[in-house]
Formats: sequence, structure tokens, C-alpha cells
Amino acid sequence: MLALSGLAAALLAALPAPAAAGTETIGRSVEGTPIRAVVRGPQDAGRTVLVVGTVHGDEQGGLAVIRELRRRPLPEGLRLVILGQANPDGARRGTRLNARGVDLNRDFGRFRAPESRALAALIRRERPDVAIHFHQALDLVYRPRGATRTVVRAYARRVGMRVVASPPYRGTASSYVHRFVPRSTSFVVELPGGRPPPRVATRHARSVLAARGP
Repeated sequence: MLALSGLAAALLAALPAPAAAGTETIGRSVEGTPIRAVVRGPQDAGRTVLVVGTVHGDEQGGLAVIRELRRRPLPEGLRLVILGQANPDGARRGTRLNARGVDLNRDFGRFRAPESRALAALIRRERPDVAIHFHQALDLVYRPRGATRTVVRAYARRVGMRVVASPPYRGTASSYVHRFVPRSTSFVVELPGGRPPPRVATRHARSVLAARGP
């Protein structure tokens, strides 16, 4: 437990102090590409929602939702933390893994990759009430163990998708959120394949903004 606490402290210390709003570099990929997050809304907002557009480099559909979220008005009382591209090296290659062959969504707990360490530090700093991770291409919403059913079902209902219990994957970003941010809800949105049409991206963006913790 002491080792975990030390690692968590190191991850948290790797980030600058929380920003009130704007774009910040939260880390760099294996190949040195900046990993940037956009923070919108005040630090003392009543709820914080974290959105990750893409973790696997060959699953880029979530970026359409990210673009919508960056320009839509925020509801009062919301702090929105947007990480569009968590795996820039994989995105350039069109591959699931990062430049060292690491699946970032199995790396939370081992932290072999700088990309997963950067996202973990962001999670620790922001302590989101809700964290939403976009993937492709199963066309469903995964509810991991620890996620509040009502929160996940409300999101799925708004976007017209079905909810499926997530397989017991190890080392996922969602499991990290649930372990280190008590009373949070983190889940995965598996978009269909390809780039979502504008109306679909808009529907998801609205559902993100409406998401509330348990």
C-alpha cells in the first residue's frame, strides 16, 4: 500500500497546478509528442466530468465528440476536462498500441508507458465525478465493475445505445478511476466504426454535458 501511495504521489506531482481554464500539456508520448488536455469551467464547480477521446490509436471516432465539446457552451456548475488524444504515436501509425507496443488501456497499475502515467496523474489531480472513455467499434456502452448503473444507463438512453457489463479486464483507465477516486463513475462508450456523423457527435456531446455522478 505504501508503494502505491508513493506512486500516486509521484504521478500527481508530475502535473502542474490545476488550471482554471485553457489548454495545458500534461505529458509527452514515447516519441516526445505533447499530450494536451483542455480544461473548461471553474475549479470549484459542483461537478467535474473527464472525457478521453481516444486511447487506442486506431480508434479515432471519439475525436468528433471532443471537437463538439470544445465549442459547446458549458452548463453552470460544470468543470469539463477534455483529453482528446491520449496515444498520439499510435494515432500516427494507425495502431492500437503506443510506440513501444503497450496497450495503454491495460497499463494502469503497471505504468510502463508515459501516456498512461500522464492520464493517471490527470485523474488524480482532477478527481472527476464522471469519467467517460471513447473507444470503437462495438456500438455499445460498457459498464465496468464499480460504475453506478443509473449514471451509465442515463448516458446510454440519451444516445440510444445498449449497456453491457464490461469483461473483467485488468489495468484499464476505468478501473484506475474507481480505485483512486471514491464515489466516481467511469465507463466506456464503444462507438460504431468510422467517423460519427455530426448529429451523432452532437448527441454524445450533449450527453457528456448532462452526465452527473452518483
